[in-house]
This record gives sequence, C-alpha cells and structure tokens, in this order.
Amino acid sequence: MEQAEKFNLLDFFWKGLERQYGYLSDAPSIEDFVKALFQTQSSTFLPREKARLNREAIVFVKRWKDSARFQQLFEHFSRQLAGEWQVEKWLETMNADPLADQDLFELIGQKILSELKKGVLSETTSLQEARALIEQWKQKYWYPK
Repeated sequence: MEQAEKFNLLDFFWKGLERQYGYLSDAPSIEDFVKALFQTQSSTFLPREKARLNREAIVFVKRWKDSARFQQLFEHFSRQLAGEWQVEKWLETMNADPLADQDLFELIGQKILSELKKGVLSETTSLQEARALIEQWKQKYWYPK
C-alpha cells in the first residue's frame, strides 16, 4: 500500500475494488476488504449475515483458497476472523446440513466431521449418506494440521 500511496494510486486501487467487487467503505482498508470478503461468503450459509460485496467476491475467495501462493494468508485471516466473530458459537446453534457445502472456516469442517461421526455411531446417518457427504467434502478446502 505504501507504493500505491507513494505514486498516488490509492484512489485508483479502491475504485478498482469498487468496480470489481462492489467494495465501498468510508474508511477503506485491506483489513476491512478482507472482512467484507468473508462476510459476503458467510452470507451464503448464515442468514443473519448480509453480503457486502457482489458475487465476484465469492469467486475471488474460492480462487484465494486454491492458490498455493496465497493460501497461508487465507488460512491466517480465516482463523483470525473465526475467533473475532466467534464462529464456534454460531456453529453451536446450527445443524451441519446447511454447512455441508461450506469450507470458509476450519471449524465448519470440524463440526461436519463431528456430526457425521455422531450420526454414524448412533445409526441416525446411513452409510450411504455418510459416503455422499465424504464424496462432497473431497472437493472442499482442507486446512493443514
């Protein structure tokens, strides 16, 4: 950002984010933009969240997760925002079914696996349902341990 500021390109940068993703802020910052990205992605599975950006932002987040070069940065922000936004508390009140297609936060995967285990052990989840969920999750983002 220092270089953009040095060459008087900050306005151009923020206007570019507005055009591409619909990002508007009274006090634009990279941190606020990242929060807007995560909030927009969260709005796809949390009804109480309102999307701040357009659908291009959702595509951007998917590409970000898949980028070998930048995925550590994605994981950093994901963990940071999961703590800041108390995602664990959100998940306590949610059924895993609407989350099955989500991988924005590592805690979502943990909840899905935990509920899958409970369902299989209590025999409330069939082997066929478990296999289907596992197949679906093969395509999702796996957070390294």
